[in-house]
Amino acid sequence: MRPKKISTPNELSDRDRDRWERHKQSNRDRETETRRT
Repeated sequence: MRPKKISTPNELSDRDRDRWERHKQSNRDRETETRRT
């Protein structure tokens, strides 16, 4: 097993990548909401 190292989505497992994508998406939505207000 390789040591767990989070650096880029390419190195993440599928589950972690999904969480990563969702996290980025939520951050992006939050930024747009804040900017829109």
